[in-house]
Amino acid sequence: MAKTKVRTVSDDIGPSQVDHSAFRVRTGALDEALADLSSAIELRADDAAALARRGIVLAKCDRLEDALPDFNRSLKLQPDQPDTLQDRGIIHGRLGRHEEALSDFERALELRPDVPGPIYNRACVLSLTGRIEEALDEIRRAVAMDRQYADMAAEDADFDNVRQDAELGPRFTEAVGR
Repeated sequence: MAKTKVRTVSDDIGPSQVDHSAFRVRTGALDEALADLSSAIELRADDAAALARRGIVLAKCDRLEDALPDFNRSLKLQPDQPDTLQDRGIIHGRLGRHEEALSDFERALELRPDVPGPIYNRACVLSLTGRIEEALDEIRRAVAMDRQYADMAAEDADFDNVRQDAELGPRFTEAVGR
């Protein structure tokens, strides 16, 4: 699945903590970024964007189980955030909770059907669960929307089962246009 990326947060609460967290993430100081975000959340526990960002940083630290409550709280506050749904779906997928991941990706696509990220990540989960025909359809859709997904899919371990199969490998190659 695609790596989660920290989005920018331009909230007016705890601006120095939020600003510092973005800088710290870029420089690899993830523990410090977590401290900054936790301080910002202490100031306003209802800041959905800061909660989502902290979830992303926790995921970057491979603290996936710790990230989920932040994503859940963020989505409780703002349930129609496709980026946060996608981020939580990635975490569910990495934890092997494939049905939850698919549900998050599908909801993100309901909100923003023109964004290829959830389509690509849905293809990853479908591949991992053996739903190959659906995975191939989704990877075609994602690649048609943005060619970067062809490069990602060519290397993504989530598609190893398809790439290495004598029958499916050529179909995967065709789906990604390589």
